[in-house]
Amino acid sequence: MADPLSISVSVLAVLGAVQRVVSVCKSYSSAINNASWALPRVVAEARVLHDVLEDLEDLEPLASEVEAGSVDQTASSHSSLCSLESPLSMCLAELQALEKDLLPRNWKIFDGPKMRAALQSMTWPLKETDTRRRLNDLQRLRGILSLALDKEQA
Repeated sequence: MADPLSISVSVLAVLGAVQRVVSVCKSYSSAINNASWALPRVVAEARVLHDVLEDLEDLEPLASEVEAGSVDQTASSHSSLCSLESPLSMCLAELQALEKDLLPRNWKIFDGPKMRAALQSMTWPLKETDTRRRLNDLQRLRGILSLALDKEQA
């Protein structure tokens, strides 16, 4: 079973990945005139996932207190939080892969206006089937995280 600190670190890592994906999507949104139907859906799913992760992050101090023994175990069973290490890892991997696929291959050489110009010359980089699969994967992982959150809050 994972300790609360490693879960906190995992939540923070996934939050960072969500923010990077949203940032890349916003760059596409401002650069592409006829943005894909997928763009707002990816951003919306990322924001909902972000909210769930923030709620999980808010529960971490209580889980740490339970782990340390300063709070009665019956007050909150943190086992559901500690079982999230695998879904969090999968979520992080999915978001990192999505970010990689969204960014131009040589994106590191671009900054500011150059990045905008590079994105303007592109279209949405994912095929519809790939986008739908990724959205489904993120929704499934968010569902797992939400269930653990609901269990913890009950």
